[in-house]
Amino acid sequence: MMESMIFYRSFYDSMEELDDASRLALYDAIIRFGLYDEEPSLTGITKNFFTIMRPLIEANKTRAVNGKKGGRPRKKPMVSENENHRFQITKTNGSEISKPNKNYNSNSNSNLHHHVDEKTVSQNKTPLTEEEKERLQKRAADFIASHRSG
Repeated sequence: MMESMIFYRSFYDSMEELDDASRLALYDAIIRFGLYDEEPSLTGITKNFFTIMRPLIEANKTRAVNGKKGGRPRKKPMVSENENHRFQITKTNGSEISKPNKNYNSNSNSNLHHHVDEKTVSQNKTPLTEEEKERLQKRAADFIASHRSG
């Protein structure tokens, strides 16, 4: 037994042209089936209407029942938060020399041999000159253009 049900506007609109007795019989059939699971004993045009409406009523009852179950259970994490290797931060003492990764891509990478580590970047706090800005903008534009045409 359900506590509520959905009654669509299309149900109402489709039944407007029925005579009062047929419309009342169909209203009762829809409500009794939706709330109490009672099979209707309809004949004629009202049976045809109910046959079309029945799948919608059943689908809504199924959704309501499944919704009360609370949904899908949460996934268990594959690793604990302490073991999350994806975002692991390693600290160094600054004496390690990092080497750039070898570029196995088929595209040309003009930055392959220009490696700058974090320490160098943090020590270099001077702003870019206009000439450096223009050079960087030209390189960026050339890079974008080369990737659009390829």
